[in-house]
Amino acid sequence: IDRRIIGWDLDMVYGDSLSGAYALTSHLIDLGHRRIAMLSGPEGAPTAEDRIVGYCRALADAGIEPDPCLIRRGGFNWRAGDELTNQLWREGNTPTAIFAANNAIAIGVIGALGKLGLRIPQDVALVCFDDLPHAVKFFPFLTVIAQPAYDMGANAAQLLLSRLESPVPLKPRRVVLPVRMVVRYSCGSTLKEPQHSTLSLPLEGLVPPREFLVKPLAPEESAGLAGLEAGRTTDGRRRHGRRTAPLAPDKPDLGRLRQVFNFREADRPPRVELRIGGRNVYEYVLERPLKQEVAAGRSGAFAAPPEAQVEFAQHVGLDAVGCEFAWHAETWADDAVVSVTDMARLEPAPLAWQLGQLERYLRAAQGAGVGVFASFSGCFANALRSLNGRGAADLPLLERVMDLLAAHGERLIRAVCDRFADDLAFVLIADDVANDQGLALPPELFAQLAPGRLQRLIAPVLEHGVPAVLHSTGQVAAALPFVQQAGFRAIHGLDPAFNDLDALHAAWAGRLVLMGGISETLLIEGPREKIEATVAETCRRLAGQGGYVPGSPRGISDAIPPANFVAMIEATRPRSQP
Repeated sequence: IDRRIIGWDLDMVYGDSLSGAYALTSHLIDLGHRRIAMLSGPEGAPTAEDRIVGYCRALADAGIEPDPCLIRRGGFNWRAGDELTNQLWREGNTPTAIFAANNAIAIGVIGALGKLGLRIPQDVALVCFDDLPHAVKFFPFLTVIAQPAYDMGANAAQLLLSRLESPVPLKPRRVVLPVRMVVRYSCGSTLKEPQHSTLSLPLEGLVPPREFLVKPLAPEESAGLAGLEAGRTTDGRRRHGRRTAPLAPDKPDLGRLRQVFNFREADRPPRVELRIGGRNVYEYVLERPLKQEVAAGRSGAFAAPPEAQVEFAQHVGLDAVGCEFAWHAETWADDAVVSVTDMARLEPAPLAWQLGQLERYLRAAQGAGVGVFASFSGCFANALRSLNGRGAADLPLLERVMDLLAAHGERLIRAVCDRFADDLAFVLIADDVANDQGLALPPELFAQLAPGRLQRLIAPVLEHGVPAVLHSTGQVAAALPFVQQAGFRAIHGLDPAFNDLDALHAAWAGRLVLMGGISETLLIEGPREKIEATVAETCRRLAGQGGYVPGSPRGISDAIPPANFVAMIEATRPRSQP
């Protein structure tokens, strides 16, 4: 954990030191610094070497020759920071900025500069790796690269548990989690701003921190970096394999979804279902009985193993299958929350277990041509359900429950995207913001409660450039302006009993992808000929130039006869196919 071990074939989880060091150094260069000292850890320690290489790469990309006199190695402790800083000044190699490889070194730097009578950041800028728990509270309010320590532990636990539970040996897995840059006072970025204080100890809150994801260096950017610093061996981020060769028109192909999400027409409309929850349809297609698995968040519901779901998708041509992250169903029963004290019972499934489920889906889909999407519960409908319709009457409690859900959801979605974003077809948020008559709450109250929290939930998704989809039952027309403004790429559900699909298509073409739209009643009652005709006609009207993914509004249950599901699939075949 938190270290790249060279020459050992084993599971590893660590932060992206290379990209983080590159980002911090580039930030200092953008502020005008050219003499930047790097105070790193022991020679040969992979973490220390990665940070030096990222530093050297940023200098080289800016046309600055790395100065060996400004690169110092020592321990990962405050004494090293103190000693190395004093060495620089004794030898006359004075920098205008210092990059400390961790918090402990930075503490030593702060003490040494203070004894030299130098101010941070007026005389010397300072940045470092890792984030002290209260770095925003104490001078000099460090600009840092923050590593996801909790997520490292959760991913490590998941790798260990999956290895213990696997019936076959698993190949070594390397998880490189992205880091975040938090810009505060110590780098000097605010010195030229009008509200800047000339005091060495500015008041807390004068300089609000800015935080953003550090994008990993592309493989071609990190290739050949060994020449920048001796002993450096580069390792790319682990990627699940993706097919690049074209598939037959009716085979699964994640590329179709990508085309439609960019409002381009594919060879046929993509096929995606929110969930396949019926045992009958699996056994009908796969022609064998399936074992029961625990269905996340749906007590007593059938769940096929991920391997069977991918095999099923290959048989019928589904272009993606969903891994569902959900709270336990009993958590959100009516009257689950009567007072603030009830909120202590709202406990989600362990993060390591949930990450393990998604990894299992991705392993099953590897090389199969089938995409995987991650589906998460939202914060709106569950909060309303838990208060059993009392939300508007007890607004403070409703908001507290929604905030708890939004905070948990954001953390979970960030952990998933930080590790798996490049492997996901899209991310879906399941949240019933509407009912059969329209918005689930009066428009003013809905605008107050829902959009900001939905935006918070998908912030990590958008940060990683993954398409975000909102699923909602009911009549959604009034919600769509909020949905599109929040950053969602698509809306899923669209039961034609409550939605005018043609009007929605005319209003949102090129701005929102429509997903679903095939009547659940039609799929249950049939007949087959009517299903095929209706689906074909709906695709003809809505799928031109992309922007439509046909499917059931809520997923496939045992109430839908398997033959009727297959009829819907058959109706989306290209016309040239039999």
